[in-house]
Amino acid sequence: MPINVKGLFETLQYKANNIDSSTSTAEILDTLKAIKLADGNTIISYDSDGALPDATTTNIKLAYVKSAGIIKFNNGTWDTLTGSLDGAAAAGLVAQGSVASYTSGGSVPPGSNIIDKIPFSTDGNATDVGDLLSGVYAATGIRSTTHGYVAGGATPSYSNVIQKFSFSVDENSTDVGDLTVTSYTSAAAESTTHGYVSGGETPSRINVIQKFSLVADANATDVGDLTDDRSELGGNGSTTHGYVAGGNAFPGPDAQHSMIEKFPFSTDGNATDVADLSSARYGNSGSNSETDGYSAGGRAHPGGAQLNSIDKYPFATDANGTDIADITLARAQGAGTSSTTHGYTSAGYNPAIGSPNRSNTVDKFPFSTDENATDVGDLTSARWAPAGQES
Repeated sequence: MPINVKGLFETLQYKANNIDSSTSTAEILDTLKAIKLADGNTIISYDSDGALPDATTTNIKLAYVKSAGIIKFNNGTWDTLTGSLDGAAAAGLVAQGSVASYTSGGSVPPGSNIIDKIPFSTDGNATDVGDLLSGVYAATGIRSTTHGYVAGGATPSYSNVIQKFSFSVDENSTDVGDLTVTSYTSAAAESTTHGYVSGGETPSRINVIQKFSLVADANATDVGDLTDDRSELGGNGSTTHGYVAGGNAFPGPDAQHSMIEKFPFSTDGNATDVADLSSARYGNSGSNSETDGYSAGGRAHPGGAQLNSIDKYPFATDANGTDIADITLARAQGAGTSSTTHGYTSAGYNPAIGSPNRSNTVDKFPFSTDENATDVGDLTSARWAPAGQES
């Protein structure tokens, strides 16, 4: 029997137009996923009503307006859906943060417990807004729409703890679960419902992809493998896949990678090698726009030279990264975060800085054009290997 595609989409449109405050998060997400499958569109986020495309010419059906926290549906005009989104539902609609960048922990021996916060709206120095459970460095930074997560790291012993802190109020973190194995210098990615921690050290290098819930406090599970064992990885994600770039592979420090791997959020499975960075590196930080992944800084052997390059690679196609710009200071193991318009790199390690070889610099670079980063502020203390989150 033939499928009435027009009728199907009209039904989905009806469901979308009747979303209100009583509609469950699961139903909202199911409706949005069905619209994407039926019409080939994914929801796009915009800063304000004025930034929306012309409804009469665009093929975009749904848009999320961040300033108002509402969804709009294209019916020839942009109609507002009743109600707003929060929690896990909004996590699938906003690929980057819109409020602030957080830099958590880092190496100020034996480790820092500081949670620093810098607003995206203005360039300036960070403020200390809370404490982690203890001093930790080389942990993995994850975000939901409501909380920042810090997973694993070293205290200085290797840790498997998953802790989270609130974005809505400035307060200390709490212990909410455990990783399947201790994890250090792993790559981060987030889907609408889960945080992903890929690779790292235990202290031996591993290829494990772990995920944990962003909806409920729970332990992580082992859901797949990278193509090989490696640590000091750069991570980011599109709306459908997690990405892992670069890294340091066993058996020694000269075995750095240029590999870009990706794994799906929709099913648990192994990563695949899909492209290469412009050069091999490890200790690189990850940021992402809605369309591209970015890898900033890092270091390369022989000699462990610090890098200042920013690589960019597309999510739409499996293509190699290109060197598009520079951060202000060559360094490795900085924290990468993303606003809707810029990538950020905070802190990092470089012996040229002078003792104790750590930076407090916060750089940002634009997504709209390929150009160098600018120094826009300082952390409350210099450190390397912090975790990054964005609200």
